[in-house]
Amino acid sequence: MAQKEQSLKVLQFNIWQEGTIVPGGFDAIIDEVIRTDTDLIALSEVRNYNDKSLAERLVKALAKKRHTYYSEQSEDSGIFSRYPILSQQALYPLHNDQGSITKAIIKVKNTEIAFYSAHLDYLNCSLYLPRGYDSSTWNKLNNRVTDS
Repeated sequence: MAQKEQSLKVLQFNIWQEGTIVPGGFDAIIDEVIRTDTDLIALSEVRNYNDKSLAERLVKALAKKRHTYYSEQSEDSGIFSRYPILSQQALYPLHNDQGSITKAIIKVKNTEIAFYSAHLDYLNCSLYLPRGYDSSTWNKLNNRVTDS
């Protein structure tokens, strides 16, 4: 018997220091998760400020709005899922903010899938060059860099 197809909505979400950079940032993260109706979310910039688990705070805030999600404590890169997380591990640990990779095994209906979240080193980030900024210092350049 053929299995029924299942689609998943996936979001990679840099939450900019847990939403602390802008007023109302944490609530905006919650609102965006609800608005996008996403199944699996790869988070960047998980910090667990003041020794408070971001995973726990997100799960509780969404539960208050009647949305069930799962997450486990992580650092820098995190995973947030509408489906139960069976296991999770840091594959590339955070050292001096050089990036991280987190892997989770998630049970989607009767299928176990591997889902990864990666947050790369913030230095030498080439997306700033065509905008006219240095890729590590973010200082304004004399010219934009557009040649790959």
